[in-house]
Amino acid sequence: MNAKLAGWMGGVGCALAVSSAGAAGEIVVRNAATNDAPDIAARRAEWLADCGVATPTHLVDFESGFTDLQNVSGVAGLFPAGLVFTDSSSSHLAEIRTGRVFGGSNPNGSFGLKHNEKPYLEMLFPGGVNGFALSDIDHTGTTFIVHHSDGSTSTFAIEGTEGSYRSGEFVGVWRNERPPIVRVQMDASGDSIWGIDDIQWVALCLADLNSDGFVNGDDYDYFASMFEAGEIGADLNGDTFVNGDDYDAFASAFEAGC
Repeated sequence: MNAKLAGWMGGVGCALAVSSAGAAGEIVVRNAATNDAPDIAARRAEWLADCGVATPTHLVDFESGFTDLQNVSGVAGLFPAGLVFTDSSSSHLAEIRTGRVFGGSNPNGSFGLKHNEKPYLEMLFPGGVNGFALSDIDHTGTTFIVHHSDGSTSTFAIEGTEGSYRSGEFVGVWRNERPPIVRVQMDASGDSIWGIDDIQWVALCLADLNSDGFVNGDDYDYFASMFEAGEIGADLNGDTFVNGDDYDAFASAFEAGC
């Protein structure tokens, strides 16, 4: 497979559009201070502008294809682009729920994802993303640990949600000049339950692994290094294994460019 890729390394893909918002090297976080619709809409617009897109690539709102009390923790194949939710606490329970079961609050719409307030509720983005967003429901403060494809992390905290019945507030993250985001751990440690809804994300050019805006031999070297080390960033097909299937996925993306 190395020889096949080497034959494509002379080609250079088109340059990618990059937003200039935010300080160099730092992720950018947009967090609505209230659950008021205008506040949420404004923060979401800022997040989309940060990511340089008009709409997210994918949206998961849990409104169809799920049942009440369904446990989705660690189940592959349920969500687009290989997204996997995992409860890493001892209960291993991340439930689709409806009604006022999120600490007395409702999801946005009929269904949301309920979780205990124990470390961690995790999101895995195979191949990485430029940015992600979600609505957090009924919590008193959550710490996010954002894992990048090079093994580094970014950490930030969001404020507690206000009100009751429906208390979802928007949180959006753009990676800025950091490497692609491959995993997110959410720690809402407390005394009860909380939830998330309306998860959305912006896909990146799969073959531009070093995020310099071009597809060339540097990306091949970057992928080869991750692949040989068995790092999560090399799991491009989202099956939780790093093997020849991921090499084939990268070869296809490399040939296509961006």
